[in-house]
Amino acid sequence: MTVATPAIYKGDVVRGTFPKLTRAFHKVKKAVSRVFPELAKVRLYIGCPHALEKHSHHQWKDSDRSGKMWRAFMHTGHFDDTICVHPHAEGELSERQKIGMLFHEFGHIINDLMGYKNTQKNADASIRKFFGLEIKYEGPGRVQYIDLS
Repeated sequence: MTVATPAIYKGDVVRGTFPKLTRAFHKVKKAVSRVFPELAKVRLYIGCPHALEKHSHHQWKDSDRSGKMWRAFMHTGHFDDTICVHPHAEGELSERQKIGMLFHEFGHIINDLMGYKNTQKNADASIRKFFGLEIKYEGPGRVQYIDLS
């Protein structure tokens, strides 16, 4: 279930200056908007309260009791046409991870748009189907990335 877009938006990027995230977001948004023009309206929300509360830097660094690590730098689904990002993604993710995660999140939005079942695997599958890109995973936190070489 989504809620109305919060009033704090001013353009595509909010809550500070994050040049690496902004650059990666606009690069990915431009690519997906060529195939899905309606995705040109998607915005980036850096510092979403949900990201800050539920997916803190501490949780990213430490495993929970099950041994799984949080993969929690980005998410979609609780604000319309929005990809929410934790501010630490600016400095802690490589360019290929930022781009991979953004494509993955756009995959969720595409799944909603197309009426597909919206799972983690299906988000990656939509990116593969529509863009020919393979989202890969690395590290103990299983962070998404796209090979940029």
